[in-house]
Amino acid sequence: MRTYFFPDRTDDYWAWPIAAPPTAAFLGAGYFGAAVSLALGARERVWASARLIAVLALALTTVSLLVTLRDLSPFELEHGGVEGVTAWTWLAVYVTLPPLALAAFVLQERAGGRGEYDAEPAHWATRLVLGTVGAVAGLYGVGLLLDWNALVSRWPWPLTRLTAGVVGVLLFTYALGLLWFALRVRNWRRMRIGAIGLIVTILLHLLSAARLRDDFDGGAGQAVYLAALVALLAAIAAAAVAEERVRRASPPAPAAPAAGP
Repeated sequence: MRTYFFPDRTDDYWAWPIAAPPTAAFLGAGYFGAAVSLALGARERVWASARLIAVLALALTTVSLLVTLRDLSPFELEHGGVEGVTAWTWLAVYVTLPPLALAAFVLQERAGGRGEYDAEPAHWATRLVLGTVGAVAGLYGVGLLLDWNALVSRWPWPLTRLTAGVVGVLLFTYALGLLWFALRVRNWRRMRIGAIGLIVTILLHLLSAARLRDDFDGGAGQAVYLAALVALLAAIAAAAVAEERVRRASPPAPAAPAAGP
């Protein structure tokens, strides 16, 4: 959360200097929301309820590693002090976590987890709305990952190729979660943990946009960015309210046995 609360001091503690404070705050919000979802997922005893978080963790760490290896030069790997330690820690984490996340996912699926896509589906409108939002977020995420100039040049604050990549990683991860829910999981009970983390992330994004408004360009890109955040928050909140009402009105589903060790 240091990047969120101290976005203008990354030269003193981060793995690479981030010139634009909104970028640092964006990363901090994304990582905090991910930590919330991971903490909730770690408490689950049923693999089906934690599967989505495992998929997102695998995607986030794998694509982050690719972005890091593509743009290693800004990282302060040759520096001493906090910045150097943070840079090496970043690299070690993203080299280590993808194979571990993949191994855990495969083990749980082989232990019977892949048969747990059988709970009652969410309403078709919920899946359609969140799937559409996920598709749009995915286009933006891929665009930033590929450093499309037409998109990067219109972003509401300045981005380098590295920062465009890491912002794109987060957008791609959000998109994957929404699309995985709409097309594969299709069950709100299995989406709730991810939805909570995403709602926390969006609220933090909105707060940082207000706090760092002087660092935004003030143009159309800022208006689109803020409108997209508000629309995404409204869509997820509306889906959550509607699906939770249905869940409370329905008889409880039998608990699935925990899969794997």
